[in-house]
Amino acid sequence: MELALVLPILLLLLMGIIEFGRIFFSYLTITELAREGARYGVVGHSDAQIISHIENHSTVLDALDMGIDISPPDLVRQRGDGLTITVNYSVDLIVPFPEGVVPDPVPLMASCTMRME
Repeated sequence: MELALVLPILLLLLMGIIEFGRIFFSYLTITELAREGARYGVVGHSDAQIISHIENHSTVLDALDMGIDISPPDLVRQRGDGLTITVNYSVDLIVPFPEGVVPDPVPLMASCTMRME
């Protein structure tokens, strides 16, 4: 009887831990992709090359669900300016949580700014 009362709570807790791990892993991945893209861009590559580089390095995440913003554009960048790469990604949840608790999909954003060399 006690197991029947406690088991749903334990399963919800376990699935919440798994979902949090998936979301945190995705956040760490897009943070690394933003850093990698900024580092690749500050050495003189174009916007198209930066986007291609980021998409090629996102082996774990779906590149179609990823949004990449580059500021400023490659035509106005000069040495010493800051280059900001922003990566947006949405994580679809596996477990159906109530909409008021966790949005589905969970929007994530990471950005990195480096100085042009």
